Amino acid sequence: MHFSSPIFLYLLPLALIPIVIHLISTMMRRRRPFPYVKLLKATRQQQKGWKRVQDLLLALLRSSIILFLILFISGPYLSGGRFPRRVVVDVSASMEPHREEISRILSSFEGINTVFLSGRVYRSMPERFIYSLDSALLEKYRDSLTLLISDFQRSSVPDTSLFMKLQMNPPSNPSAIVNVEDMGDSLVIDIRGGDYVEVRKGDSILSVLRAKPRVILREKEYPGFIQIYLMPMDDLPFDNIFYAYGGRSSRISARVLGSGLERKLLSGIAEGIFGDTSSSGNLIMAVGHTRDVRSALSSGKRVIMFGALPEVPHRSTRNILFRGIPLDSALVFDNGLPYLITDEVFFIGIPLDDIVMHPALMEWFYSMALDFSGSEKVIYTYAGQRITFPYRVSLISPDGEVLRGTSLVISDTGYYTSVDGSIVVCSNINRSESDTSFYHVEGYSFRRQDIGWIFLLLSLFLFLLEILFIGRSH
Repeated sequence: MHFSSPIFLYLLPLALIPIVIHLISTMMRRRRPFPYVKLLKATRQQQKGWKRVQDLLLALLRSSIILFLILFISGPYLSGGRFPRRVVVDVSASMEPHREEISRILSSFEGINTVFLSGRVYRSMPERFIYSLDSALLEKYRDSLTLLISDFQRSSVPDTSLFMKLQMNPPSNPSAIVNVEDMGDSLVIDIRGGDYVEVRKGDSILSVLRAKPRVILREKEYPGFIQIYLMPMDDLPFDNIFYAYGGRSSRISARVLGSGLERKLLSGIAEGIFGDTSSSGNLIMAVGHTRDVRSALSSGKRVIMFGALPEVPHRSTRNILFRGIPLDSALVFDNGLPYLITDEVFFIGIPLDDIVMHPALMEWFYSMALDFSGSEKVIYTYAGQRITFPYRVSLISPDGEVLRGTSLVISDTGYYTSVDGSIVVCSNINRSESDTSFYHVEGYSFRRQDIGWIFLLLSLFLFLLEILFIGRSH
């Protein structure tokens, strides 16, 4: 026998109260003189034994009523086969269509420890499911007394051995936007299934394209905030929507000055950040000692320059620690940092190859260059991901909430924009949820039969019996 609310079982000692009261009253019963003892002596001897039995039966009857009422409110039930010690629920995005069925199943396990498993958090799941657990931690729960509820996509549950399993049915029409890659000046979209692709801006349809396995969108043709819809929508509608931002290459282009390998490195960085490098760019990026630096500085354009001019106060230093990375050599300016920003020039005192070799420095430079150039920094991520910024930012969520800090969790799908317009975060679902490879498992069947009504009827029957018993004794 199991209990859905076992905490009420702590009240069981209360059932002993009538018996304890009976024992105390028996011990404290006093003798009183009576003048006609001889006349009543025979009668008392006959009734004394029967009275004690009546009192004891009445105490036991009352204790039983209390006992059955406590068992009733504890929610007793019987189950067939093994019963799980805990329940682990997969709440990845592909489980969203089954949320009502999951709620119904969980109602039969009330009182049992429940863990919600997901590497990501999705707004589309019920609020009670929003509890994120790294799938790597699932190992501690992997045993034969844990019931795992999932659709068993390989992307969501990597190891299902030992678990009792209850499988949700996979979607009947798993078409999806499988992968989207930002190539700087275009979006490369990998598609599975579907008939056509709609590019929308708000409620307006900008373009309708045939759904091919790979679709390429030129961002400059779709400026600003856009949504990509794979039509017709399938059983998992969130798998058919992608939030994107375009038009950056038409705003900022970078002209690269330098020579040799350094110029090639800088050209690759410039193309990765701004998506466009041309001789007429409205931003100049310079490296090394070139004859064009002076003319670049007097061009009226903004300049990002590696190194420093002689008239810019700086000193050469070795073994400097910057953003947790030890640098063998760098140029340190009067501000004590290996970079200096003026109105039109961004001096970088860190060697270019050091920036290329260290991802943390590359991320810092990427953000600083976008801010300095006045271009938006566009980040593609997915719901539940934490993003770390090189400086404190203020982002407005799709619901209008303002998030502030250097490390923010992007919990919802949609657009996050900074207050000053310099950052755009396009939050989508984790595309790995579109994986079509499923485990084939047999669902674990369990039975539950509530028996609380039996204890309620017993308590009512004993209560009526007590009333009849008291009435006849008087």
